Amino acid sequence: MHLHKKFMGKVLMAALVGVMAGSMLAPSAGSTSLSYLGESSLAGMSVALEAYAEKSGADDTNVLADMGIVTEEKTAEATTVAEKHVAGLSLDEVEAYAETSAPAAEAAQAAEAEKEEPATIAASMLVASAGIAGETEKSAEAASAETESAAPAAGESTPAIQAAESATTAAAESQEIQTSAAETAEETEAAVATAEVKEPSKYTNLGISIAPNYVNIRQEPNTDSEVVGKLYNGAAATICGTEGEWVLIESGHCQGYIKSEFLAIGADAEAVASDYGETVAKVTADGLRVRDDKSTEAAVLAVVSTDERYEVISESDEWVKIRVDDSTKGWVYKQFVDIDVIFEKGITIEEEQEKIRKEKEAEERRKAEEEARRKAEAEAAAKKKAEEEAKKKAEAEAAKKKSDSSKKKEDTSSKKKEDTSSKKKEEDSSSKKKEEEKKSDEGGDGGSYDASTGAKVVAYAKQFVGNPYVYGGTSLTNGCDCSGFTMKVMEHFGISLPRSSYDQQFSGTSVSLNNLQPGDLILYAKNGRVNHVTIYIGGGQVVHASQPSVGIIISNMYYRTPYCARRVIH
Repeated sequence: MHLHKKFMGKVLMAALVGVMAGSMLAPSAGSTSLSYLGESSLAGMSVALEAYAEKSGADDTNVLADMGIVTEEKTAEATTVAEKHVAGLSLDEVEAYAETSAPAAEAAQAAEAEKEEPATIAASMLVASAGIAGETEKSAEAASAETESAAPAAGESTPAIQAAESATTAAAESQEIQTSAAETAEETEAAVATAEVKEPSKYTNLGISIAPNYVNIRQEPNTDSEVVGKLYNGAAATICGTEGEWVLIESGHCQGYIKSEFLAIGADAEAVASDYGETVAKVTADGLRVRDDKSTEAAVLAVVSTDERYEVISESDEWVKIRVDDSTKGWVYKQFVDIDVIFEKGITIEEEQEKIRKEKEAEERRKAEEEARRKAEAEAAAKKKAEEEAKKKAEAEAAKKKSDSSKKKEDTSSKKKEDTSSKKKEEDSSSKKKEEEKKSDEGGDGGSYDASTGAKVVAYAKQFVGNPYVYGGTSLTNGCDCSGFTMKVMEHFGISLPRSSYDQQFSGTSVSLNNLQPGDLILYAKNGRVNHVTIYIGGGQVVHASQPSVGIIISNMYYRTPYCARRVIH
């Protein structure tokens, strides 16, 4: 009785696991699986339960609990399925209940996981199928062992054998799904890894003109189409698309087509970028110190502000050397700047015509200024010549009078010596005064000041912001250096200044930095020698021709330490 009890219990458990595995393995076709595994399994359970009930006299609804093969906790749902069948439920009704049991819940969970990432789905499938396989394999082993003990006759098919066969088939199918799930997980991981795409290079869609002079930008992709602009050698454009041998580009205010043979694109553009572009550093922190060397212990040459851009001269791992203005270069900490390469842009036909018009006007002004200078020089030369002739005439008359009397001659000679001595003293005094003014970095109150003219000077100077810096230049539109800028701005208001910043430190009157007014000159020095000049515009700011990479700009007056200030507007 004990052996029979143990044998029947294991057969029943194997059959029940087969039923549940069939529901789990094919959730989309549950009735098919139950028909395949369930009919034989449940039929076997029914026969086994009835046989055991007859021998033991036990209530067939409590057979499983009575048999005591496994704990009630682990066989609760299987027992309930058996009880429902014994109670006379149809196979369809048992199937409907089985779909609400634990295996069906696991299948629902797997279906819900389809909304998650592929790797998560694969992992869930792997865990679920592993669990099914484990339980199914245990049931198959138990059924097989008990079948061998019973040693049925050859060709005989008992409910227990049918249950074992069903469980074995379910285990095989579970193993296939487990292997497939593992392969799916590996493929998913590989796909995710492959999907990690590197950030594209900023040159991927950039084209740089390699035409000898310029290449035409046309409205349509053919040489008969209208020319809408030009892309000069070294200028860059954004690639928007391709059409055969033509490339659709955008650059500046231009959009149109260029033959691809005239552009370096992508990797080719990156290879020639340093030849055509200008590397600049954009300051990202206010009050950034510019130092004499790559060390926080090095001397501070200047202080630059947020959003200001400066030409990059060289780089190291942590430092960047920049050109602050035409006379100052130094190192800033790389962490506080953004490095970028700036290219010239395309120009429309209208923009080029306007540029030519402005250049022509500027050239005409230059010629007029040159002519006026020549005229002034000629007048000055004529005046000097007249003075020299008058002097010669006076000397001749003096020589004639000299012969009249030796005494008169002696008196004349004595007076001339006195005049010469007096003139020398005046020259010495003037030179000494200039040196004293040069050494003073604060000066006085600047004397009288014309506020109206000062405001006009500032407004006039600011309209040239953005124009180019050209060393030795004096054109406010085509390019000038720092002293050329101040000289030409003041000249517009009838104020004459020397050509160099060094000489401009002696112009006007000295003014302290506490008494500055718009239009005053602020000068900067290196090792005690003036090498840069700016125009104060109020609010602690100056306008000046800085350096080639930025041209004429507005800066904080303390971007370098001021050396002295002069007032030329009275």
